[in-house]
Amino acid sequence: MTAYTITGPGKVKPREFDDNNLLDDIQDFLGGYMETLTYLREGVVVVIHDEGKLIGLPYTCQIKRNRMIDTLVGNVAIFGIDRSDLCSITREKAIEFIGNYIL
Repeated sequence: MTAYTITGPGKVKPREFDDNNLLDDIQDFLGGYMETLTYLREGVVVVIHDEGKLIGLPYTCQIKRNRMIDTLVGNVAIFGIDRSDLCSITREKAIEFIGNYIL
């Protein structure tokens, strides 16, 4: 499954996650448990470290959430969503989402 990852300011690239072991693969990438930020209208799910701010992970980027801006820390993965399941995100959709929501 293809996601776009952000590992630091300006460090965006595609990454393949193991479909057969998706949860473990995502948690390995994040370095801990995951939290999801869902953008249903855009068909995108942003996955972040559940306790990233509490444990002091380094700044990655900022994201528009409703009418606020939130700071994201640690590794970030951006997936598509199909009903209630994560799915691959196309390059075009990832670029559009990052251009509109990631600061």
